[in-house]
Formats: sequence, C-alpha cells, structure tokens
Amino acid sequence: MLRLLLVVPPASLSSFSLSSFSKEKIMASDGKYVSLYEQRVKLVAAALTEHSELTSSAATELAAHVLYALDHIPERVRYSGK
Repeated sequence: MLRLLLVVPPASLSSFSLSSFSKEKIMASDGKYVSLYEQRVKLVAAALTEHSELTSSAATELAAHVLYALDHIPERVRYSGK
C-alpha cells in the first residue's frame, strides 16, 4: 500500500511572493519568450535559494530534478486523497 505524506509548509513560506511568476507572464521584460517550464524552474529555484544556503546555479539544477520528480508522480497517486 502506498501512502502519501502531506507536508504543510512553514508559516514563513506564506510571505513568499508568487506575483513575479504569474500565469500571465509568458514573455520576459526584454520581450523574449519564457516557457512555462522555465517559469516553474525559476519559482522552485527561488524557494530553494531563499530557504537554504544553495547557490543560484545549484538551486536551479536541483529545481529541475524536483520538477522532474513531481511531474512523474502518477496522477492516481497525486489525487488519490488516501
């Protein structure tokens, strides 16, 4: 039987601003296209950098691994509610 562990983020994460990574922002300020995947990597890397002593490049590399793992969790496991 597979069980999921629900992790509740600490209160300090509630102050983390997601506004710079809004859904509407597909173009960078210089007019260059930024994919949704790249936006997700930046979001996770920012969270890792803010809450650890990782460098920006290490956090970005780790963020790609985290997103890969999250994206490959079967949907029936993610939404089972058990």
